[in-house]
Amino acid sequence: MPDEHRRLRLSLGAYVLGEMSAAEAVALERHLARCVDCSVEADGLIEALFALTLLPEQEGRRPADE
Repeated sequence: MPDEHRRLRLSLGAYVLGEMSAAEAVALERHLARCVDCSVEADGLIEALFALTLLPEQEGRRPADE
């Protein structure tokens, strides 16, 4: 996998979370328009993030408490 592709793929999480600059997001969106693999992965991350928002919040409980 070329370095630029790898860099863009590794930035998918930041993109989905809205943690990229506008310029970075535009560059990634251009990549997603032509890269099916990254587009599918981004869609999966968006679905996972949405699913997490549906979980009920549990006050005072952290993963380390389990």
